[in-house]
Amino acid sequence: MKKIVLYGAFDRYNYGDNLMPILLESFVEQYLPNLKQTYEFEYASITRSNLTNYKCLPTTPIDKVLKNLQSGSVVIVVGGEVIGASRDILFLHSFENKATYSIFRSLKWRFPRLYKALAKFSFNNVSSLPYVLITDDFQVFFNTVGGRVQVQSEELKDKSVKSLTQSGHLAVRDKRTMNAMNAFVEPLLVPDSVHIITKLITDDFLATHLSQRIAEFKNNSYVAFQASPIKLSCDEDTIIAAVKKLNSHSSAKVVLLPIGYASGHDDFELLSQIHSKLPQETVLLTDLNVWEIMYVIKNASAFYGTSLHGVITAFAFGKPHYCINKNIDKVNAYIKDWSVAPYNESIDLVSIETTFTQIPDPVKLQDKAEELAERVVINNKSMFSKLLP
Repeated sequence: MKKIVLYGAFDRYNYGDNLMPILLESFVEQYLPNLKQTYEFEYASITRSNLTNYKCLPTTPIDKVLKNLQSGSVVIVVGGEVIGASRDILFLHSFENKATYSIFRSLKWRFPRLYKALAKFSFNNVSSLPYVLITDDFQVFFNTVGGRVQVQSEELKDKSVKSLTQSGHLAVRDKRTMNAMNAFVEPLLVPDSVHIITKLITDDFLATHLSQRIAEFKNNSYVAFQASPIKLSCDEDTIIAAVKKLNSHSSAKVVLLPIGYASGHDDFELLSQIHSKLPQETVLLTDLNVWEIMYVIKNASAFYGTSLHGVITAFAFGKPHYCINKNIDKVNAYIKDWSVAPYNESIDLVSIETTFTQIPDPVKLQDKAEELAERVVINNKSMFSKLLP
């Protein structure tokens, strides 16, 4: 049977990366169910994984998938910051243990040839740009992807250009990515695919995937706060002061919500340190599945964080969403292109109180969220219609 292979960085647990392929298959089930009579879905990543305990689907290594792919199949690179993502960087971010991560980070700089060899071996000899596929045997689609074409060498640049220009569908999620490609191809500019959640995910569905503790959050008033340690350009005292201000202003607990668990996105350690200093003002969550993370954001009065898909989830549900670092390129580019004031500009934690006096227009925010969800529906229909007879 022909396959629709959903390919991305979801062999590690990181909310947005894991959510995107699930939503794509759910879209087909709800909008184009006949497609599943012709195509079978398969989830592929660089390595094999089984994250079913987080309500994610197992992945098969992409090299194994491609060897057995029937003619007429398609590989969809499902999104994320994958354009230009190198094997070496992805390998470094594959370690969940902080000590292991630190060892390999040091190895990368001190013994680069050894590090590259280990990365290639561990990643099943995938190419140096794993998400850049070139083949005449099947179609390749890129769906709401981000990033920049590798220009470190002419070989890598030429490979990227060839893959993108030959793709059967090329949609990017921000103007930063689009402008980087315009010299050689004209991609579609489409909001991130996660914006479709309000069209696909119902309260009844979420209720079946929640622990009792998380389900009870709907009855509480709280602000959701998330932060990745490597994506904040301030010290712990500044973070603690900001969280105290959030608690004081809202007169409610601040829920510390880890979204990233992969290396480079490891939120829990930082948030646990904050909770230890502010046990009365905060609630610390951990080990949540993808639907529980979504539910906590959906029912928060506001979301403050460094995670792009945390921001997008709050945005999609019409909730205030603040990026708390002005130096995260992909988040800043995204909210500038798609969000509405005052959420279309990032803030610094040191001045978090400026968000307390803003008077946003909730109707304008909700209308924008619905518009972007509809644009994702249109893009998905256009992409999958290319597979219909």
